Amino acid sequence: MGWRVLQVTKACKLSLKNKQLVCDLGDKDKLIFPIEDLLAIVIEDLRVLISTYLISKLMEANIVIYTCDNKHMPSGVILPFHNHSRYYQISWLQISMSEPLKKRLWQEIVKAKILNQAMVLRYLDKESSKKLVLISKEVKSGDSSNIEALAAKLYWKNLFTEFKRSNDSDIRNSALNYGYTILRGAISRAIVASGLLPCFGLHHCNQLNAYNLSDDLIEPYRPFFDYIVLNYDFGAQEELTPKIKNDFLNILNKICLMNNEEYQIFSSMEIVCNTLVSCIKGKNISSLILPKFIYKEEYNHGEIME
Repeated sequence: MGWRVLQVTKACKLSLKNKQLVCDLGDKDKLIFPIEDLLAIVIEDLRVLISTYLISKLMEANIVIYTCDNKHMPSGVILPFHNHSRYYQISWLQISMSEPLKKRLWQEIVKAKILNQAMVLRYLDKESSKKLVLISKEVKSGDSSNIEALAAKLYWKNLFTEFKRSNDSDIRNSALNYGYTILRGAISRAIVASGLLPCFGLHHCNQLNAYNLSDDLIEPYRPFFDYIVLNYDFGAQEELTPKIKNDFLNILNKICLMNNEEYQIFSSMEIVCNTLVSCIKGKNISSLILPKFIYKEEYNHGEIME
């Protein structure tokens, strides 16, 4: 699996030659990247041209492509599809899942999210982290008491100062939205690779949402990015710059715990989805493995073209 997240921020032509991605910037200026090194590609500039042959080969290599709007925010994702040998069988089992099983799985996901939020606050020496741990034990099947919302209120109150999640002018909110979108695309790729359909969720069930399951499974990962934004020095910036966004793309290479072993977040998503498949097949939640937050030093595996 690759490790490099490629951010394309200026007009160019992307093509494939000798199993390498070629970025033609004009005037004989070219950049070359081995396909096997790539984890994901974020195309920010609307003037970028990309060959369908390259897209096809990127899909074969399980590389995610993000496209951005005119505000340079991720607006779409191109995912590898139908790579699983038993796609029909797994997707049929997913669609036929019982409601009690869905609710128990959602219960585990909400617990994991709240415990990760508690770990973030613990690293900040916040006493409220202990309260979040206690709150996590109150989550019922399907989170029928909406403990997730109660935990969120306490979490955001203690995470940032002078912060409202609804304030679009706050650069921290722009940063969170950007990072969550990257995580959403990555988990969608893992879902498809495992043979599941991203449109059929456990808790989220919006008929207009093609990524309901993605929105379920992303939840335990959100605190990882919250911690990055909390500790990021935005300086006097009021908007996300290419440098800031490139730094945030490295979220996929950060480390989490899975069964007391360390994994990159991108790799851990495959484990989450594969264990979810086991749960669906076995009709119980015992196989589900979800990520646990740990603090690790920053990694600089991203690439930027400016």
